[in-house]
Amino acid sequence: MEDIPYQHYPIGFSTDLLYLEKIKTQLKKTKIILDAPEDVKNDYLRRAKIFLNTSENEPFGLVIIEAMAYGVLPIAHNSGGPSEILPREFLYSDEKEAEELIKKYTAEYDEKIYNEMRQRAREFTKDKVEHQLYQAITETFGK
Repeated sequence: MEDIPYQHYPIGFSTDLLYLEKIKTQLKKTKIILDAPEDVKNDYLRRAKIFLNTSENEPFGLVIIEAMAYGVLPIAHNSGGPSEILPREFLYSDEKEAEELIKKYTAEYDEKIYNEMRQRAREFTKDKVEHQLYQAITETFGK
């Protein structure tokens, strides 16, 4: 990912300091923000265009939904929850694919896609998820 000329802002927490050092080494334009309060995280999401989720086998990916709600394009590993949440064109299998997707979506800005992500995030409101869960349970086990 060294070829991507944009600033990287890994936000969150990590107990693996060696991993953080690896990120700093591999991504030259990186500012790591640990334990960011909600307002800081939200400020970065408001300004972001691409959200890269590097977790493999992420269970659900609430952070992906948060990014989508801001209209940020999520690019995530094709495993776990993201593979059920996102269309295939936003999923990668290896680092090379992730880099290609980032380059593609930064070069081909299309506001329609960003608005579609906002809309898609609305599918994951608490009420809608509860309703879908209730339907699945009643279809499986009856009323």
